[in-house]
This record gives sequence, structure tokens and C-alpha cells, in this order.
Amino acid sequence: MALMVLAMTILPSTDASAKLLAGSMSSSQLTWSRFFSQSIFMFPLALRAPMLLPAPGLVSMPSAVYYRT
Repeated sequence: MALMVLAMTILPSTDASAKLLAGSMSSSQLTWSRFFSQSIFMFPLALRAPMLLPAPGLVSMPSAVYYRT
């Protein structure tokens, strides 16, 4: 429950900061900074539970490979 509250606090604040920074940064810099900050935030979790994080990616990989428009 606490993780859900934390996520619902962080996600809107990252969107708001992206909208505020959009006037002074290019979209590529903004995208790179968002991905970098998310990577820094997720790094301790990846060290703590190394076998849990790849599972969703491995499950969704076939859908990305076989996706047809």
C-alpha cells in the first residue's frame, strides 16, 4: 500500500516537472533526464531483487516481437 501511495505521488510530480522544463530544455534532453533519473531510482531495487525484475520483460518480449499493425 505504501508503495502505491509513493508511486501516485512521484508519477504526477515527474509529469509536472517535465511540463515545467519543456520550455527551457529540448525534448531529447528531457527524455534522457527522465530515463536517467528512473534508472538511478530503480538501481537499488535491481540489486535487492535481481531475479524479480527481468521476469516482466521476458514475459512481454514475445508480444513486442510479434506485434503487427
